[in-house]
Amino acid sequence: MAAKPVAVVESDSDKDGVLDNKDNCSNTPMTDKVDQNGCTIFSDEKVRMNLLVNFDNNSSIVNPEYLDEIKDVAEFLTLYPHTSLIIEGHTSKSGSRDYNQRISQKRAQSIVNVLVNKFSIQPSRLVAMGYGEDRLINTEDNAAAHKQNRRITAEIEVTKQVATKR
Repeated sequence: MAAKPVAVVESDSDKDGVLDNKDNCSNTPMTDKVDQNGCTIFSDEKVRMNLLVNFDNNSSIVNPEYLDEIKDVAEFLTLYPHTSLIIEGHTSKSGSRDYNQRISQKRAQSIVNVLVNKFSIQPSRLVAMGYGEDRLINTEDNAAAHKQNRRITAEIEVTKQVATKR
């Protein structure tokens, strides 16, 4: 008696549309779009975080109202441990140029200190840079302009890989 031929059943265990014998990435999530080898297709996505903290006149003390925003930056830095941050200190144009340079540096350093001491960010990831009155955002010479210019700014941007969905 002759043996019956056995039908070969090809399977796609992870149901990604690529047969197991050609699938280089088994167990890809069913929601991911895959390439011809069964591997997830990724795209780049930019993620950005900005920080703006204003200061009182002649002060480098961080007002408590900004702690939540600083905490958000700390969480971002924790989520992306390969990032670093330059904190830029600024002043209005009232006062001497030398004094403005010093207080802008102190303002930037105050933010560094909060990130390090309150949120445990490594100091090596942070740079305080004082610009004095060199980068005014409002060049008028009045109280409102001075208030706007007494600030620190910081911006972080990272590119992360995101799985493309089907």
